[in-house]
Amino acid sequence: MLPYIKILRLPNLLLLALAMCCVRFFLIGGWLNNAEFYFKTIETMRPIRFTMSNNLFALLVTSSVLIAAAGYIINDYFDMKSDNVNRPGSNKVGKGVSRRMAMLLHVVLNVAGLLIGLYLAWQCKTWKLVGIQLFTISALWFYSSYLKKSTGFGELVLSFLIALMPISVYLYEYYFGFGELSKELNSMVDPEALAPTARLGILPMVILGYAALAFLTDFIRQNFKDLDNMVGDRQTRNRTLAVTWGETNTRNLALILSIVVFCIIALFEYVMWNWGLKYTLWYAMAFVQLPLMVSIVIAMRARAKKQYTILSRLLYVIMVAGVLSMPVLFFDIKL
Repeated sequence: MLPYIKILRLPNLLLLALAMCCVRFFLIGGWLNNAEFYFKTIETMRPIRFTMSNNLFALLVTSSVLIAAAGYIINDYFDMKSDNVNRPGSNKVGKGVSRRMAMLLHVVLNVAGLLIGLYLAWQCKTWKLVGIQLFTISALWFYSSYLKKSTGFGELVLSFLIALMPISVYLYEYYFGFGELSKELNSMVDPEALAPTARLGILPMVILGYAALAFLTDFIRQNFKDLDNMVGDRQTRNRTLAVTWGETNTRNLALILSIVVFCIIALFEYVMWNWGLKYTLWYAMAFVQLPLMVSIVIAMRARAKKQYTILSRLLYVIMVAGVLSMPVLFFDIKL
């Protein structure tokens, strides 16, 4: 049983589910709660609440988790040789889980995730939404089977899929009726008369901001992880950015992007200050920006495998802190 849990990356799947729930209940929910407060004396055609039911949202999370799990399995399937060099014993495909069973699980999980996506699209009457599942399945397969060994930019695909997560949660909510609700409220009251945290039209920009930071942070983490795995990737001819560009160039790219992310967070903190979100501001400074500053200092001196391991793990912690900033923002909005 343990080998199956290992190849499914259970902690990562739990983090994915947590992140999706935070986007829905704390980001979207926070703006809805504030909008409901401002419009409580005004009669609206649509109730100011979630337009996608909790049951359907649970299915969306399930679909995303199943497809992500399938992606981890196929990645391990193609990474058996490099993992034997970089992390001996970590890859359980062929050692506890047969290659045939791994491929079967990959297919079953993807089919189940896609069928759930089709059902959600049918419920929503918006068939283009199933493109999210189809794109994710295709991208994960293409990355594991081809991009790793050919271009040096396969990391961009994984980081884009991370950024797609908060966007997909919003898109489903939007097409289930959130978009119409937002248009109705904007037609009734001048949005400029509302607090920024009650303007539903601002919410997509907030979610895009989280998505952009998730993309950049994960891309930085992927590069540090590839620097950690350079020996095995070279032996198995995986053309990661670290192998293609070399250690120094890849480290410098990750360092520059870390500084860019640090500056973007500082810009967001300026917005938090103007919006009176002081607890979110303090949280971001203490649990996101400060660890990022530490990672920048380490990256400037990093030359050894152990340092790259520390950096990839630290960036992962920063990403978790970013997810947990959403409930902080929610309660800050309610104060």
